Amino acid sequence: MRQLEAFRAVVSTGSITGAARALGLSQPTVSNLVIALEEELKVQLFQRIKKRLVPTNEGRNFFTEVDRTLSSIEKLSNAADRLQAKATGWLNVVMPQSFVVNIVPAAIKRLQRKQPGLGVTLEYLPAGEAVESVAAGDWDFGIARLPITHRGVDMFPILQSEYVCVLPQGHLLTRKKTLVPHDLEGEAVILLSRRHEERYEIVEAFRSEGVVLNGLIETGALTATCAFVSAGIGIAILDAVIASGYPDTNIEMRPFGPSMTNEFALIRERGAIFSPEANLFIDAIREAIAESLLSGEKHFRLIHDQQSD
Repeated sequence: MRQLEAFRAVVSTGSITGAARALGLSQPTVSNLVIALEEELKVQLFQRIKKRLVPTNEGRNFFTEVDRTLSSIEKLSNAADRLQAKATGWLNVVMPQSFVVNIVPAAIKRLQRKQPGLGVTLEYLPAGEAVESVAAGDWDFGIARLPITHRGVDMFPILQSEYVCVLPQGHLLTRKKTLVPHDLEGEAVILLSRRHEERYEIVEAFRSEGVVLNGLIETGALTATCAFVSAGIGIAILDAVIASGYPDTNIEMRPFGPSMTNEFALIRERGAIFSPEANLFIDAIREAIAESLLSGEKHFRLIHDQQSD
């Protein structure tokens, strides 16, 4: 089992160093586990290219099976833990980081009032990976950014949100009601990493206006982006869902132009139905969005779609 875990970690992280960090083991231990696995299988699983371990064809095929098997074992272990927790039910949901920070905490609070003892596992994954796993039936449902072209899921739009400019409190640009790319010329901009599709839309907004984007810091963690802004390191352009939910009085938001929006949808495995527990959670999410709107939130709106009921 340890050999398989080490192999999966090396493929996932791309290095012995990353795998050792992920598993909490020393690098020599991980290296020896992988070597022992190759010797046992009598197959070369990796080749070294430019100081990186790259899976061979055999390694990639083996990884698919190993990942599926270990994931199943982890699910069984989690199920056993839930039995001991005496939960009345359990939901497995995948969604964007922004929802975990903003809307979902309020939704879970509502859910617990409606059905005490209902457990929830929340995970956030890159959009494509999230859709693939929902289509495979790995989650009760998910929330994902549109458009989605995968034919293996049913989609029900739930929220439209705007991009906003996030600035340190008291920044000179907070005097403006709306900010455009030319306003940010010369300013340090904190960009989302390249695995975020939204990054390319933001970069294109600057390019189309002929403004050179001064992106000195990139991060894949949305909350880290807000933390950097709070520290006065730079300015960010983010979806309003994450920006308005970040609990920090040291940041301010302004509308960003040209207008850019995101639309999110509830997704489930194609042809499946939402369980009663899933419907309770979905209702709680809608209620949390509606509550934000009543509290004065102006940068996103609830989309009503009765087909998901």
